[in-house]
Amino acid sequence: MYTELATMYAKYKPKMLMDFIKMNIQKLNIPKLINACERHYHWEHAVFLYTHYDEFDQAANTMMAGDLQDLQIPEYRVHLTACCTGQQLTTMSLCSSPC
Repeated sequence: MYTELATMYAKYKPKMLMDFIKMNIQKLNIPKLINACERHYHWEHAVFLYTHYDEFDQAANTMMAGDLQDLQIPEYRVHLTACCTGQQLTTMSLCSSPC
């Protein structure tokens, strides 16, 4: 029931969605809600849900694929650090200039 209500918020009242997710995170079917958020282009909500579902690699992929100009760079680094190995991070930090 909570998941269906969150899906309706994603479709009709997206401004209320994040507050509802934060209040009811334990009661939600996260994979189903992630699908709804991606379907309605709520990338920030999808990243938040992936993080709570311990899918840091999917959160990073969503951040790279979606239009996430609103997200902060430190949050992006947290997701990358959680999903990448040390060697991959070293390789990525070698290219410090914008690619």
